[in-house]
Amino acid sequence: MQNSVYYLAVFNSRTTTNRMYDNLKKAGVQVKIIATPRAVSLSCGICIKFFYSDYSVIRSKIFSLASSSFVGFYRAESIGGKISYSKVI
Repeated sequence: MQNSVYYLAVFNSRTTTNRMYDNLKKAGVQVKIIATPRAVSLSCGICIKFFYSDYSVIRSKIFSLASSSFVGFYRAESIGGKISYSKVI
């Protein structure tokens, strides 16, 4: 089983999550909407999944476009099939 690391951008509004996703896709950033994991259950139920290589672009877009509905970034690390989450900001 392969270990992997990815990041989540979490919002407390589905509208904002979808709007940010569309904005990032138009900018050419590789993102995906996924169900928010229960361990990060502070949100509207969906979040944006991305890889660290796009973190600075995504952070810049979120802070320039997002409202107060932004909850934070989370790092997800899968080791041996178990995923752990830690808040980045």
